Amino acid sequence: MTDLDELLPDVFQELAERAPHDPHLAARVRQGTRRARSLRAGVVLAAAAAVAVVVVAVLPGLRAAQGTAASGSGLHVAPACHSAVVRGVLPVWARSGFSDPEPVMPYVRSASGHIVAILFTGRLTSPPRRDVANKVLWVWQTYPGNVADAHLTARLGGTGPAVTAGLPAPAGPSYVDLSAPGCWRLTISWPGGSDTIDLAAERP
Repeated sequence: MTDLDELLPDVFQELAERAPHDPHLAARVRQGTRRARSLRAGVVLAAAAAVAVVVVAVLPGLRAAQGTAASGSGLHVAPACHSAVVRGVLPVWARSGFSDPEPVMPYVRSASGHIVAILFTGRLTSPPRRDVANKVLWVWQTYPGNVADAHLTARLGGTGPAVTAGLPAPAGPSYVDLSAPGCWRLTISWPGGSDTIDLAAERP
């Protein structure tokens, strides 16, 4: 409400009290002023209620769209598929079999950091190149009870349809031929646990 809205009713009331021709004019002005104020208050309350209804209705949908999941003390959003290739010295526990005590190789860590995929060619291609294979060495910091039971499931972009055909067991040396270029999220599953690792396949 503006200063003018506050001032006008008082001015009209004063004029009505001074008017000699209608002794009931002042009472009618006061009644009209109260009615106008009540109407404005009702409009404000109705608008506030409408906003509250919209917020309550939309908020759950926004949370679902963000893909959030309750975990511990907060909400977390699943990160987008991104293959972070490290070109540096391998972790100490991943150096077995290399003659160099500090071998430098391109590799990708899993989400937990306890599994690495060492890329012998530096990058994967889809379709595979004729002269160079998509050779990957899988190294676990600690193997589960029976690593032979571990298997891979791949999803293009992290959200595409699950693909299992043609994928190797994630242990030791293998060939990882992914069916299309792009970032692939590989879920490594074994009895009692799972992990994920993002690998990118480029066009040759």
